[in-house]
Amino acid sequence: DNYNAIMDIIDNSIDADARNIWIKIAGKAENLTISIADDGKGMDYEILNQALKLGSETEKEIDSDLGRFGMGLSTASLSICKRTTVLTKSLNDDYLKSETDLDWIQEKNAFKKSLGKCSPSEQKELRELTGNSKTGTVVKLTKCDRIQNRDIRVFSNTLHKHIARVFRRFIEAGKNFYINNKRVESID
Repeated sequence: DNYNAIMDIIDNSIDADARNIWIKIAGKAENLTISIADDGKGMDYEILNQALKLGSETEKEIDSDLGRFGMGLSTASLSICKRTTVLTKSLNDDYLKSETDLDWIQEKNAFKKSLGKCSPSEQKELRELTGNSKTGTVVKLTKCDRIQNRDIRVFSNTLHKHIARVFRRFIEAGKNFYINNKRVESID
C-alpha cells in the first residue's frame, strides 16, 4: 500500500545515516506531491544512476541495511505515482538529479530515466527541503495517480501513525521525523 511504499523510501534515508527526515504532502487530491527529504550522506553519480533502476546493483550491508533487495525506490514510487524525481548532494559530488516519468516511458516504449546535474532552482529546493544540510537527498513523487486515500488530512494522519509505530526504535534513538513540519513521536 501507499504507506508501506513510503516506509520503503524512508528505509533508504535511514541507511544513508540521516538524522532528520522530512515528509511534505502538498496539493490537492488530483494533483498531490509527496516529498521525502533527508540530511543523510546523499548519493554520488554511480549510486544515483542505480537508484531508479529496477533491481539496482548498489552494494548493501546485509547485516544492517534495511532495503536489501534493490527494488525499494523504484517499486515504491511506481506504486504511488507516475513521476519520481531524486535530487541529491553527497559530500564530494555536485548537486545531482535523476527522474523517471511513466508517461515518457510509455511514449518512448523504453524504461529510461534522466540523469545529470541539478538546475540552480533544484539546488535551492534541495537545500530548503533538507534544512540547509551539506549533504542529503529529496525523493519527490508527482503525478500521484495511485493514492489510496485522497483526503490529504486523513492520508497524512495515517502516515504519521505508521511512521510512529514502524520507526519507533529509531525515533527513540534520536532520529527525527516530520510530516508537514509536525514532529512524529514514537508509538509503542
